[in-house]
Amino acid sequence: MPLPPLAHAGHWFVGLIYLAPVAILVVTLLVIGRRDRLAEAEELRRTAADEDRETAE
Repeated sequence: MPLPPLAHAGHWFVGLIYLAPVAILVVTLLVIGRRDRLAEAEELRRTAADEDRETAE
């Protein structure tokens, strides 16, 4: 009896249930990392602007 090319829908569903928490964790870590990098870049811009103002005075 030949095997079907794809598993039954139930097998895919069970696989997705196991994969979902991992995918959520990865996406969360990516979002947090990007937010932190953007916040750090903004802080560096503010620091540079403050230093420019101090040297101009």
